[in-house]
Amino acid sequence: MNTVLEVIDVHKRFEHPVLSGVSLSLRQSEVVCVIGPSGGGKSTLLKCINWLTPPDSGAIFFQGERIGFEKKPDHWKQLGERAIAHQRKHMGMVFQHFNLFRNRTALENVIEGLVVVHKVSREEALIRGRALLKRVGLEHRANAYPHELSGGQQQRVAIARAVAANPALILFDEPTSALDPELVGEVLAVIKDLTRENSAMVIVTHEIKFALDVSDRVIFMDQGVIAEQGAADQVINHPREERTRQFLSAI
Repeated sequence: MNTVLEVIDVHKRFEHPVLSGVSLSLRQSEVVCVIGPSGGGKSTLLKCINWLTPPDSGAIFFQGERIGFEKKPDHWKQLGERAIAHQRKHMGMVFQHFNLFRNRTALENVIEGLVVVHKVSREEALIRGRALLKRVGLEHRANAYPHELSGGQQQRVAIARAVAANPALILFDEPTSALDPELVGEVLAVIKDLTRENSAMVIVTHEIKFALDVSDRVIFMDQGVIAEQGAADQVINHPREERTRQFLSAI
């Protein structure tokens, strides 16, 4: 299978090191769940992948192109925001706190990127947007604004927005952690349905049973490094590393 994403020796620090030499690769259609304690670097890794938080060092290749840079004969030239946005236009992201446009309806949120970034005609975008809202069970709420929707409904709109342009890669940053417990299931069901599609996915989650159910591979991160990775059943049910066992037994 084609490699969609390659992360090579990525480092990031704020006051303290957050990522310390993280490397991973992701194949087309592969679903990887990232688990681990809070503060372990999981969300920062996602933000480095899509260049919301540029890494301090290392390299990230998406569909064979190095994010943030252009190859010149004798060096890598750093790119500006517009060029970086173009590089990641086939990458979707679902945030912990939804990040919907508050002054736009559910349908308008879904089609915004199609029209502005992908230059899809508004007529075609509306058709696609309504179909996506139907898929996530919200066709009847197409004209509702975010403040009129529950947290679970807002997150389903955000997921519809992320998949609208058929991205090669979707990043999920703890998509259920801001939801009331009774709303978690509806969002996980939508994500599980999406795993049958062609998009590769990196899902940062605390939902261990969900990770076991949907993952081709599970990565356990702690203190800014990948402490263990492998098939979902191996990492979750038969972890090799003591730190992984401690984490899983505690939750």
